[in-house]
Amino acid sequence: GNTLTVPTFSQYDSTDGNLKVSKTVDSKGDTTIRMMKYACDYISAISPSVNNEIKSLIDNNMQAAPIEIITLLKKKNTTVSTVQSAELYEYVDLKIKKVYHVFDQMPFSSFTVSYNDANGFYKDSHYQLEQEVIAWDAEGRPRTVVIKSNKSSYIWDEKYDQPISIVANASYEDVACTSFEGQSNGSWTVNSTSRTNIYFVTGKQCYQLSNGSISKTGLNSSLDYILSYWSRNGSNNSFTVSGSSSVT
Repeated sequence: GNTLTVPTFSQYDSTDGNLKVSKTVDSKGDTTIRMMKYACDYISAISPSVNNEIKSLIDNNMQAAPIEIITLLKKKNTTVSTVQSAELYEYVDLKIKKVYHVFDQMPFSSFTVSYNDANGFYKDSHYQLEQEVIAWDAEGRPRTVVIKSNKSSYIWDEKYDQPISIVANASYEDVACTSFEGQSNGSWTVNSTSRTNIYFVTGKQCYQLSNGSISKTGLNSSLDYILSYWSRNGSNNSFTVSGSSSVT
């Protein structure tokens, strides 16, 4: 019949209303503290033009765009807070380009909170580059993302703005994927808009090659590619693939 209560205390900026500090006390009496800094926290009247990317966020009414989030732990009956993790976002053209992380735990007194002054933008030396977007599509969505030196390429659905495929360890120019549902065909060139909704494996549509061939441009002749497809022709039949030595 007892009740377990986990209180959370929130502190907001009196000027812009952004959540600045959130404190949660667990059943042991330890306090987890999350500190947030936003774009509007870095531009002052003294140096309004420093860091053009952050200033661009503010000029486009994105004052609440997150820049740095720090998570601290303060044990019960102690006054020392320890950094548990931290992440910092770097923007280009109003989009997040780089994400930095701090994985090492250390006293908060040994950590430098990011700041902006007349000489530039500064972040703690413990930050490591975790993720970087190296290419966007025409709609401003990530096309190629590198996470800890591992590259992933994204193929998006044009209508519903969701990725239909994420391919690891490959450049965007080398991948394509479609179930013939979307408008863009997932980087394939399909020579007909005709679709069949009687036979299908995924989704609700498929394509008959009698309506025209399917191709992919921009491939690298020095690389080997895998083409995988579902066929209703039967296991003993296959389609002709240009440049292939054998087709299963």
